[in-house]
Amino acid sequence: MLANTLGIIFRTTKYSETSLICDIYTEQFGLRTYIINGVRKVKSKVGAGIMRPMSIVDMEIYHHEQKDINRIKEVKLGYIYQNLPFDIMRGSVGLFMTEVARKSIREVDTNHELYTFLSASYQLLDTIQGSLANFHLAFLAQLTQYLGIMPYGKYKEDISFFDYKEGNFVDEKPEHMYYFDLLNSKILYVFLEIELKNCAEFQLTGELRRSFLDDMLKHYRYHIENFPIINSHAILQEVWE
Repeated sequence: MLANTLGIIFRTTKYSETSLICDIYTEQFGLRTYIINGVRKVKSKVGAGIMRPMSIVDMEIYHHEQKDINRIKEVKLGYIYQNLPFDIMRGSVGLFMTEVARKSIREVDTNHELYTFLSASYQLLDTIQGSLANFHLAFLAQLTQYLGIMPYGKYKEDISFFDYKEGNFVDEKPEHMYYFDLLNSKILYVFLEIELKNCAEFQLTGELRRSFLDDMLKHYRYHIENFPIINSHAILQEVWE
């Protein structure tokens, strides 16, 4: 059947001489794989800038629930970025967000809340002013609530550890190794509570950002089966440094 949906492109792969296969997180159908024919032709109706990772697209598709790969009939931009494609800082953060999302989201079911969060995060990254140094960290923390791995329990100032084996804040240091220290536990709590647009207000050193990022990726790796190494992690650190 023909259907319309918005989607966020996670990955594209060249297929044949003129086509692309794309992993796209859609508003209506969750994570899906599509083929778009003729897009790499010189006189293609679809501009080369549309079918790129991070693009928010408005698509007409042939949707068959049982097929692994469906076909895009028509596509146009659903949101036109003003800054993200032209700013190395924004682009590096965006690629990190995309890689994390692509490697952690597995569901093919509709999840409007997750789609809305992702779409709003990319649009905010495109328009926000000021420092972006905390943006990917706050994104990582807040994405957990849509993946089913959000920390729970009450945080208490200076006496809480985040035990990611159990998934909650605790008053005493766990006897195992799967926990955040006091400082990273506080940073996690702040990023869970703060609005993404205000994340730059929380002052952190570069060393603390690296430590917190390492802990967050351990948390993801512990709870998400076969969660692989994040390659853009190192690239992002190089850009900030």
